Amino acid sequence: MALTMSQLAKSYNVTRQAIYLKIKQGRLKAEKRYGRWFIEEKDYLNFIKTKYTRIHDEDFLYSEQQGFFSVKKTSQILDCPEQCLYYRIRSGFIKSFRHKSSLFMHISDIMKFKDYLLAKNYHQRPAVLNKIMVT
Repeated sequence: MALTMSQLAKSYNVTRQAIYLKIKQGRLKAEKRYGRWFIEEKDYLNFIKTKYTRIHDEDFLYSEQQGFFSVKKTSQILDCPEQCLYYRIRSGFIKSFRHKSSLFMHISDIMKFKDYLLAKNYHQRPAVLNKIMVT
C-alpha cells in the first residue's frame, strides 16, 4: 500500500523533511504522482531495517565475517585508543580502506599491527592483544 509523505510521517513519528531528504539521497524508494511523493510501506520498513547496518543497495561497506573491522572495533580488539589507530593509519603503519566517511581494516593488517605493538611492548599487556581470533 502506497502512503504519502504526510501519512508515513504521522504513522512512524518522523518529519516529512526527514523522509524527503532520504528520498533525495536515493536511500528510500518513492514515486512521484500528481505532484506528490508516494512511498510503499514495505520500502520504508526495509529502509528502517537497513538504516543503521551500513548496508545500502546490498553493498557491504565492511563485514566482520569477511575479516574487515572498523577503527572502533579494532581499538576494542587491540585495547588501544582509537586516536592511536588514526595516527598509525595517517602515518602509514596500518593499511586501511575508506568508503565515504568510514575507515576499516582487514584482519591481516590488524595482525601485522598487533605484531608491531608486541615488539614495542605497547601497554605492557601482550595477553590482551591475543584476543584477536583469525577466521
